[in-house]
Amino acid sequence: MIPFSLKHMELINLLLYITLFILPLAICKFPFLKSKKRLPPSPPGALPIIGHLRLLSTPLHRILQAISTNSNQYAHYMLLKLSARNLLVLSSAKAVEECFHKNDVALANCPRSIAADYNSYDYTAMGMANHGPLWCNLRRITATEIFSSSSLQESSSIRHDAVRCLLRDLYRSTTTTNKGTQKIDLKLKFFELTFNVMMSMFTGEPIGDGLRHTEEYKWFFELLRNAHVPSLFMAPGDYLPIFKYFYVFKVEKSLAAMSIKRDACFKEIIERCRKKYNEGKKSKPILDVFSLQQADSEQYNDLIIKGMILMMFTAGTDTSAMTLEWTMSLLLNHSKTLIRPWIFDEVGITSEISKISLGSKLVSENLQPCLVKGKTISGVEN
Repeated sequence: MIPFSLKHMELINLLLYITLFILPLAICKFPFLKSKKRLPPSPPGALPIIGHLRLLSTPLHRILQAISTNSNQYAHYMLLKLSARNLLVLSSAKAVEECFHKNDVALANCPRSIAADYNSYDYTAMGMANHGPLWCNLRRITATEIFSSSSLQESSSIRHDAVRCLLRDLYRSTTTTNKGTQKIDLKLKFFELTFNVMMSMFTGEPIGDGLRHTEEYKWFFELLRNAHVPSLFMAPGDYLPIFKYFYVFKVEKSLAAMSIKRDACFKEIIERCRKKYNEGKKSKPILDVFSLQQADSEQYNDLIIKGMILMMFTAGTDTSAMTLEWTMSLLLNHSKTLIRPWIFDEVGITSEISKISLGSKLVSENLQPCLVKGKTISGVEN
């Protein structure tokens, strides 16, 4: 046996590094090494290894819109190569209908990420669960139990109280200053509005200064305000796996600490709701789930309930607050469309709000930043 010298080891390492460098370039260069699948058109500018990652920045929906409008070739579909992942961007209503109506099951999975690993309760939350029996069951529960028309009608008084509380705070802010004017962070106010609604629905406590001034409320408010952001982004390590070895430990440490704190909050909420349920009290919407848990404790365990609470707080606070923020921005930038007298005279009540065509247009416009993420289960033929 010939012993390896130091020079031999250096030569082997050099050949290994050269191979690791040339292999990705060869895959990008030679067509016969690429996949034979028929893919949508892709814009130019993709670099080896990183692909189109260099083209992306914030706000993401504006960047994607700008790229897709550069050519009629991307009028419906556009494929971005983001290193180890491919991103399909839908740029028309026709494409959205084809993907989420005709091929909705094939695109129903949720992409995995570092942040989602710590913000999905083992991917049992409805917004993170893959298509299957669990997802179908969660969808049925939310549609028939939690967000049914009767449940929403019963909780309408909570939303009215929260809006009155917001208007009272705004009035106090403008009347307690000498000049009568003051800068107000509406983004924070809208998040507080939606958070108050969710807290009152879960705890059964009326919205007011008594609830908002408690230490538990303040701690939970700040925790959820900061906890929602990581669940919505994908870090560089999700696209370039090699980045995981450089900084993932710091990211995972932060996400793990946040997950532990949030889990403690949700555990406290579950214990309070379970106590009220055992006492015979009724408080929408989560108490209905405990009746299901008694019938089937394995299928509706505390992990599933925590995933439901996470989904409701995320959709009920962060997403709703962002929609309100963008709506207010559009109204202030187009002041001529302010039609409050007509709304009070012609509409008046919540059940007839569909008469306002402007409202549906605002909602459609403001949901553009709320990009829907999906992962293919199987191939889709066009």
